[in-house]
Amino acid sequence: MSKPVIRLSNVTVRYDGHPALEGVSLTVYAGDFLGIIGPNGGGKTTLLKVILGLVVPVTGRVEVLGMAPAQARHRIGYVPQVMDFDPDFPIQVADVVRMGCLKYLRFGNESRRQCLENVEEAMRRMGVWELRERQMGRLSGGERQRVLIARALVTEPEILLLDEPTASVDSRFQVTIYQILSRLNETLTICLVSHDIGVISSYVKKVACLNQHLFYHGEKEITEEMLMKTYRCPVDLIAHGVPHRVLKRHG
Repeated sequence: MSKPVIRLSNVTVRYDGHPALEGVSLTVYAGDFLGIIGPNGGGKTTLLKVILGLVVPVTGRVEVLGMAPAQARHRIGYVPQVMDFDPDFPIQVADVVRMGCLKYLRFGNESRRQCLENVEEAMRRMGVWELRERQMGRLSGGERQRVLIARALVTEPEILLLDEPTASVDSRFQVTIYQILSRLNETLTICLVSHDIGVISSYVKKVACLNQHLFYHGEKEITEEMLMKTYRCPVDLIAHGVPHRVLKRHG
């Protein structure tokens, strides 16, 4: 079996006394492609920030690559939700990707030099090299998302975390993004969160459901029990283009 790269044990996070995560335990193994689904406000982004060491839980233990999250952060690539860019703001695509190297400022010139050398390769890998002189704000949602993934790849991370990678992407690019992620998963452990349980089920290897509490069996199957506990109402799922009624209709 692959070695664990992320371990959360009984993690609880609260904001102003209100629970964001409650007793979450999760193990992610090297080579996993884990999709975490759940409603808005269910704690998905908080979970990623816990793994990154940006949010410290009030209880529980977190270990990433055998160390504390903050110590492992430089070995993690993070792609936030697609942000709006002012179309007139003069920042080019290549400049955005180079920003991924800023984290190496404290590691010395050699690490930063190597990172900058990775910029072209990362952009070509994501199919955005031809866009390098375009203004970021004038790209489509799908193009911007590929640029942000390229930015995360320049540091050659071992783990890639993505927050709603298709939230601002039209249907034409959603499949493309997941196909790209599937290829990246050949060398990277990937964990993404999404409220979209349709497309995600076709590409990830494992699925978990999160709504403050985490429901996870280490498998790709989304059970009726998991959905009922997470969404607390019936859910329609589209799998392989075919609509399925996952839970019974209710009044």
